[in-house]
Amino acid sequence: MTSTKKSMSIPVQIMADKEIVAMINKSGCLMYVLLVILVLVVDWIVSLGLVWLISWCFGWSFSWKVATGVWMVVLLLHDIFKIKIEK
Repeated sequence: MTSTKKSMSIPVQIMADKEIVAMINKSGCLMYVLLVILVLVVDWIVSLGLVWLISWCFGWSFSWKVATGVWMVVLLLHDIFKIKIEK
């Protein structure tokens, strides 16, 4: 009788382990997405700061739309012309 209890508890344990692994995978994916969003927001803020500094130095009027457009163009150019640095 004890052997049937062991065999019955093993699938339940395996099921729980699979659920835990699935939960970790989902939370890991969520953390990766949040990290990518955080990096993009920091990059956007730094880029807008540089565009504001350049426009301030030359006496141009600063525009959030133009600065965001410059940031998007830089992202697209960086994606098109991937620069690989080999060591």
